[in-house]
Amino acid sequence: MNRIAGFVILAAAAAVVVSVGCGGGSGGGGSSAGTSIPGRTFGGPGNDYAWSVLQTTDGGYIFAGFTNSAGAGGYDGWVIKTDASGNAILEKTFGTSGNDFTFSVQQTSDGGYIVAGVDNEISGSLPISGVWLPLDFSGELTLRKLNADLSLAWETKVGAVSSGGSGYPFSMGYAVQQTVDGEYIVSGATGTGVGGGQTLLLKANASGTVLWNAFLDGEIGTGVRQAADNGYVVSTTGAGGNILIKTGSSGAWEWNRALAGSGMALWNSSDGGFTVTGGSVASAGDVYVAKTDASGMILWERIFGSAGGDIGYSIQQVSDSGYIIAGAGSGGGFNHLFDVYLVKRNAAGDPLWDRYFGGTGDDLGRSVRQTSDGGYILAGSTNSAGAGGVDAYLVKTDSAGVPQW
Repeated sequence: MNRIAGFVILAAAAAVVVSVGCGGGSGGGGSSAGTSIPGRTFGGPGNDYAWSVLQTTDGGYIFAGFTNSAGAGGYDGWVIKTDASGNAILEKTFGTSGNDFTFSVQQTSDGGYIVAGVDNEISGSLPISGVWLPLDFSGELTLRKLNADLSLAWETKVGAVSSGGSGYPFSMGYAVQQTVDGEYIVSGATGTGVGGGQTLLLKANASGTVLWNAFLDGEIGTGVRQAADNGYVVSTTGAGGNILIKTGSSGAWEWNRALAGSGMALWNSSDGGFTVTGGSVASAGDVYVAKTDASGMILWERIFGSAGGDIGYSIQQVSDSGYIIAGAGSGGGFNHLFDVYLVKRNAAGDPLWDRYFGGTGDDLGRSVRQTSDGGYILAGSTNSAGAGGVDAYLVKTDSAGVPQW
């Protein structure tokens, strides 16, 4: 295996709590903090995280993340499929005896799933706040194609890669999207050691064979979307800068655009442009949202949050042309660090409503997607309730952000 390093530890954020009774899920339902919070918890006595979520074509949900409550040892990549009520019906772990992470999941056109992350052989201690990416591990970018029952169809691992005669002995996948040709585009990082991270963009065919890779500015590619011209746009964050990058369909660089905040997540806008969310640079501890046109020129930026610190981790343009954003914040007024932060903005980025979910522990929202009924499915982590330690956390809301379970 190869050396992995150069990942960025991210600044924290926070939010306000709406406490509605609900428990359940796989290994969840009990409250380690003696509180009742909306949603479902998943996990065991260790630490368990949901990082990416979506509604599936059968009306249920799937999330990807990582767990050290089960698996081959250390942390393992983790995928759970639920029914429409959030009850777990399928569960799989993937990985080695070291620390392995799954960061992104998408349902594919054949009804299966594609997941991206990193497999490592070296175990190590991890920060417990949840506001981080893995730091200084040995590993390989891992792309897995799963069947509808979560069985493994194929996997591709990419460790050492090179560019212009320079070798990069680690790689990591952070975001994956199926492309219009039925293949896969992955953004992530590659590098040589501590502080040596560089944004990686990789294209694989429908069987997982790597077709090409590109090395871009920035430290880690946190988001990737296919553009209208079949090229790709990548959001980045880290010591290498906060940048929006456009490539052609073969990964050739076309343009960079500097952002005034970290690019933690990216989405296509209906006008051919893009929206990105993260944390503000100028106003440290606030959510940052930017809207660009198709050429990456910024049309508007919004910075908002509470006095205690906030960050956006996920964004999607929804059916009314507005935007839903998930993250973490400290505006809840409870005696704890962070809450899950859910924010709705209109097409111009102006506020419509915000919601906070959590308890007396530390709760974060990592991913949000609109559901077929116009509501939202939200995934993250909590130590306010569950089976112990940190548990994966799912909340289903209506269109106004009010929890349904």
